[in-house]
Amino acid sequence: MAIEKISISDLQELSFEFALNTLKFCKELKAEGEDILADQLLKSVTQVGMIANSIDENSHYKELIQAAQAAKKPLRASLYWLDLLEKGKVVEAERMKALRQPLDKIKNTFEGKAKSAQAKTRVGF
Repeated sequence: MAIEKISISDLQELSFEFALNTLKFCKELKAEGEDILADQLLKSVTQVGMIANSIDENSHYKELIQAAQAAKKPLRASLYWLDLLEKGKVVEAERMKALRQPLDKIKNTFEGKAKSAQAKTRVGF
């Protein structure tokens, strides 16, 4: 599967929209008494958004690589919390798709930006 190329500003917008959708989802979780899981998920998702917003189109290759590295941990944490909610049968699998798809796209975009930046640093740009 080819990784779709999106701009950094698109990544920032996608991350922000994802955080907003997750915030709404977490409010629902809290209303159902799942405060701890909701808080953990929201914390990791907002960290991803903050990292996405720390770079811009003029960022140096090293900054892009650092941002992608920094995003790995909260991205994995977000996936972990989503898996726990789904496999623990707290939330239906179908409901989780709406959150997983943008998260996968964000993860793939960070990975693609890092690979591209690494390739450019190897050829001396």
